[in-house]
Amino acid sequence: MDVRPRRIILAPMFRTVLRWASLAGAMWLLLLAVVRFGGWLQVQEIRVIAVNDNGASKPEFLSLQEVMNLTGIRYKANIAKLKIADARKRLEQLPWVKEAQIERFWLRGIVEIRIRERKPVGRVQGEGGKAYSVDGEGVVLGPAAEADTSPVVLGLPISLPEEKVPPEVTEILRVYQNLPRCRALYPTVDAHDVGDVKLLPSRDAYPPIRLGPLARVPVLLPKVEAILDELSREGARGKFDLTGFVEIDCRLGDGCVLKPSVKGG
Repeated sequence: MDVRPRRIILAPMFRTVLRWASLAGAMWLLLLAVVRFGGWLQVQEIRVIAVNDNGASKPEFLSLQEVMNLTGIRYKANIAKLKIADARKRLEQLPWVKEAQIERFWLRGIVEIRIRERKPVGRVQGEGGKAYSVDGEGVVLGPAAEADTSPVVLGLPISLPEEKVPPEVTEILRVYQNLPRCRALYPTVDAHDVGDVKLLPSRDAYPPIRLGPLARVPVLLPKVEAILDELSREGARGKFDLTGFVEIDCRLGDGCVLKPSVKGG
């Protein structure tokens, strides 16, 4: 029996396929190395877009430079070396950012950063007397600007920004968004006594409004809005003057009692 080793002769077609496969693999490894460690595919453009229910727009509370500093994404950086997951996590740690997405357009060198910003609905003031902006979910966004004239809840027995805003307080500020009369005439909620909450007027000549327990305030505010709207129409016709009352008491039932000033008293 002949046991001598025999040479395996590959068919010409198979040798051609093998040769092209080896060449393609080498080219792929070379391209990967150039992209990963070379100067190709640099970041040429950084887009920061605010996404909301009405579409996309320019961010209101974050600048391009702030986003770049936080994410570490820079112009001319290798787009393949960007740590997208880490950058997104750092963005979402900001109180102003509810959600962030980052997408790379490799061949065009574009990095698009889409941010869903938290929108402030008002301010809260806790222990220490400093006011903070909060969103509709009760997230403390940071110290309120001095020029901020949005509705404010004063006197909360909590330490901000460490403690959470009570849900009833967040609900009060959300309700205020649709009450233009209350926002203009009574933008301040005095909650120093959570059992006897008051609305304080924007004008000294107007009387305070007593609403009772803090938990009832969100329910009573629309009723106060309706009363203020009616009183404003009466005042425009010269039939009513809000300054002639010392207090408006809305703690009793569905209606409110207007207590007139006592002359000479």
